[in-house]
Amino acid sequence: MAYFANGTEGELYRERFCERCTNWRDLDDGRGPGCPIMDVHFMYAYELCNESEHPGKIMLDMLIPMVDHTFSDGLTYPVPGECSMFHAKDRGAEIEG
Repeated sequence: MAYFANGTEGELYRERFCERCTNWRDLDDGRGPGCPIMDVHFMYAYELCNESEHPGKIMLDMLIPMVDHTFSDGLTYPVPGECSMFHAKDRGAEIEG
């Protein structure tokens, strides 16, 4: 599941994926900004991050998995990967399948 070490890391993820996704809600649609996937991560990731078998943790892991990333210094750390619901706006609104 996506666990962001700080607010900056969460904002960078939001810019990279969320705001480019067809599922992202804007302020002017009456529901406020955000996405249900990111909303549940912000609500539950902190309390579930150290769980292993909790159903909520398993679901969050499926939505935004952690993936290993090797940085330029050669060290590898887990980072939040692409959201399973990500569908880029520039690919159009049609979702295959």
